[in-house]
This record gives sequence, C-alpha cells and structure tokens, in this order.
Amino acid sequence: MVSIIPEMRLRLNSLLVALPQLGYIVGLMFSIFYIYAAIGSTFFVGINPELWGDISISLLTLFRVMTFEDWTDVMYETMKVYPSPGYIISVLSFLLLLLF
Repeated sequence: MVSIIPEMRLRLNSLLVALPQLGYIVGLMFSIFYIYAAIGSTFFVGINPELWGDISISLLTLFRVMTFEDWTDVMYETMKVYPSPGYIISVLSFLLLLLF
C-alpha cells in the first residue's frame, strides 16, 4: 500500500523522522509528571492516601487532573485541608505546563 501511493510514503517517512523529537517531548512530560507526583505524595498523603499514597498512585491522580476527569473532586478535597492559594497555584502551574 505504501509503495502504491507516493503521498503515503512521504507521510510515513516524515513520521519516522519526527519520532526522536517526539521521544524528547514524552521524556519531558514524564519528568514533569514525576516531579509533581513526588511533591504531591509528600505533601498531600495525609489528606487522601487513595489519591496521593505513593508516587505511582500520585501519577495516576495527576493524569486524572490533566485529562480533566473529576479533577474538581481532587481539588475540592485537597482545598478543604489546604485552603491557601498555594495549592491552587500548584495545580494551575501543573496544568499550564502540560496542556500548552
């Protein structure tokens, strides 16, 4: 199929050339996720161990926040204990780093 359609070959070659740069972006996003997960599991484990128990669970919670899947539940539950604007700034900085 690729040899029959030259445009398909061009697009496939372009995709293969772009894969290393895509790997750098994935690595950067994982690093940001990991740093925020370590901070979250350190500071917020007392609030809800089901959301912030260890780094792997914190990574899932942050993925939930990034995809906007019930992220307000996580935010409101944490804001009951930490009503300061520092928590809001940390969540917004995480979202701004990963969504743009």
